Amino acid sequence: MWSGDIGVRADVTTGPVGHRLVASASQVQSKSRNAYAFSNFAGFANNLYDPVFVAPPAPDFFVGGDLDDPGVTERVKTSSVAVADMLSLFDGRLLATIGARYQEIETKSYDYNTGALGSSYSSDAITPAFALVYKPSGAISLYANYAEALAPGTTAPAVVNGVPVVNAGEVLEPYRAEQMEVGAKYDAGSFGGTLSVFRTTLPSAYFDADTAIYSDGGEQENQGVELTVFGEPVTGLRLIGGATWLDTEINQSLNPALEGKSAIGVPDFQINDNVEWDVPGLDGLTLEGRAVHTGSQAASADNTVELDSWTRFDAGVRYAFEAGGKPLTVRARVENLADEDQWVAVGGYPGSKYLTLGAPRTYRLSISAEF
Repeated sequence: MWSGDIGVRADVTTGPVGHRLVASASQVQSKSRNAYAFSNFAGFANNLYDPVFVAPPAPDFFVGGDLDDPGVTERVKTSSVAVADMLSLFDGRLLATIGARYQEIETKSYDYNTGALGSSYSSDAITPAFALVYKPSGAISLYANYAEALAPGTTAPAVVNGVPVVNAGEVLEPYRAEQMEVGAKYDAGSFGGTLSVFRTTLPSAYFDADTAIYSDGGEQENQGVELTVFGEPVTGLRLIGGATWLDTEINQSLNPALEGKSAIGVPDFQINDNVEWDVPGLDGLTLEGRAVHTGSQAASADNTVELDSWTRFDAGVRYAFEAGGKPLTVRARVENLADEDQWVAVGGYPGSKYLTLGAPRTYRLSISAEF
């Protein structure tokens, strides 16, 4: 992967209005290497909740590339040029940003076995960005923003649910995503938080099991509320965390029966809270705790199968000291304290029905030094 960017910034004033002018250019190039080997695993009964052991079948039923030396299967080059003007009015209490970005995306896919160019797609677009911030006081900011972006289209996989994809390797058209957000931020220095309401839309891909074709043409809409807190409300006690309520819906689909359904793998509620406490009288010793909760999420496009909500607790200790004049930090952590077995996510391509099992109780120990 290669990336580079360059930019220039200038501050000017026109009467009562201040301007911060920004111009930038960037480019990102990436390549993916991949290979696969499937077994003819059909023919034995199993159950996720009562698994049985079977002899592993030979992975020679459906093969692409070399697992020991995967070849390049995709290259993506994204280039952009952006300009923006951030206007400051009323002694900085009102900030308005107007910007635009020209993006060009080129995606190429290659055959798993021969490395020959299989499919490519190039597209460009000018996308706008607007933002407004009002500060009624030094600690409170009210804001709103709108932005669009061009993103690379997905590449059709070789297989979905054990079914070979007819147009495997085809690069789908780059898509234009949209985001709107309105919120408020409170920052008292030692403690603060944000509350925002947002809406995003982006196209979604779909695999038709009848035709075995992977294509785009759908649209997913996400609407939600996000709350975050951060800071040190009491000396020695630090908090950082947040909660997100999310409503996701497929509002366009190549399969009309899926319109109005929830998107696969998107939980309706999430919490991630972290706390640190410096133990009084023991300089350098800090206790840590974390709680992670993820709500239920659809595991099938028709929403007839879903993952249950799950919660995980972690705990740890950190000790900072000096040895030989060098700052050292020792960290010990236990993740998944209750050793719960949980299906934590829906993985793979949407509709591929992969489930991700959470890690069991895990112990971690590390030492870091500053030089």
